[in-house]
Amino acid sequence: NYDYQKQVDYINENQLWDYQHYYAYTQMVDSPSQSDPNRQYSNAYFNLKFGRQPLGIIYRLALPVLILLLIVGFSFWADLEERSGVTINMLLVVAALYIVIGQVIPFVGYLSTMDIFTTTTFILLSITVGVNIIVGILERKQAQYPLYIFQRDLTMYILRVGWIPMVILMFMIMFDI
Repeated sequence: NYDYQKQVDYINENQLWDYQHYYAYTQMVDSPSQSDPNRQYSNAYFNLKFGRQPLGIIYRLALPVLILLLIVGFSFWADLEERSGVTINMLLVVAALYIVIGQVIPFVGYLSTMDIFTTTTFILLSITVGVNIIVGILERKQAQYPLYIFQRDLTMYILRVGWIPMVILMFMIMFDI
């Protein structure tokens, strides 16, 4: 009473791999057998090619990182103290998420797209922490040096206008969306 169609439906709904193609051939080998030197035997060779379905990883792991980066982008409209706190918290959250990603995705000898995306996220968040520190210094010294107000406002304008489109574009380029 095995329900073959139910099994096929389950596989199609939970499919992590995509079957792409195969080829097979048989070959007669004239090598003697260990037990009978006069015997010929044949070999069958199969080559199956599968591809991984990337959407599950993108939706479960990369999309939450993208949302965290967008939260950092929206934090540029907050006060300086809150901005730094949000950025550092997001850096810690992405680090914890990367540990989870390392447990979910098998280790390979090369950088995967998710590795590159997460490393780029770490770099962006680290640069943002540095920029927030510099903006804090500029804000504290603006009474002594009035030109620092212009530098601070220009930096914040660039981050407010450019951060969210840059993060979305990075996500779309890395995951071919």
